[in-house]
Amino acid sequence: MGYVVFAYTPDKKPRADDIPTRGAATFRGETVAVADGSPGTTAATVPKLYARKIELVASFSMQQVTGTISELKDEDGRAFEAMSSDSFRKETVESIALPAGDASDDGEGFYEAEPADVATVSFAHNLCSESTTTSVFKVQLVDEVSEVLGIWTGTDTDQTLKVEGSFDATRSGSVTTPSLPRLTADSGKVIADTRAVLTCR
Repeated sequence: MGYVVFAYTPDKKPRADDIPTRGAATFRGETVAVADGSPGTTAATVPKLYARKIELVASFSMQQVTGTISELKDEDGRAFEAMSSDSFRKETVESIALPAGDASDDGEGFYEAEPADVATVSFAHNLCSESTTTSVFKVQLVDEVSEVLGIWTGTDTDQTLKVEGSFDATRSGSVTTPSLPRLTADSGKVIADTRAVLTCR
């Protein structure tokens, strides 16, 4: 039996004027995902549900959104596992870094990763990370840029890893806008002295 992941909200998309053109914002929330096991095992025919944290960072200056999923666990509290080419067996997944999603041209707060981009799977015990073969990451800002929702997927070549999820996250704090430091007479002197020291070497 197949399955489809989706995200829905009754909230409206933001107007173009509501989306900042500078600064950044962090969104934290939860994701629910369904995963297949390795081919040839019972887990492959019985998809399992996982859930836990997702954190997204929206850079309005760069018109990009990045996302990281962590602590995925099933209904029995068991951690999500994936095949590691480092240990040649399934290992606990610490996090999944999704590919950056770029803003669409419609100005309605929709972001999507390029088809060729991949997610990075990081394992516990300092094992080497793995990259998925294909990945989907779609994000929609809603409710005057106070919330995001979307979907994500990750699959490798032989489908020993196949996971698909949806998410909803709320903005933590306000949009932070970077400001340039003020150059005072004293700070200018420090810079000049540092350059002099470097030149002497």
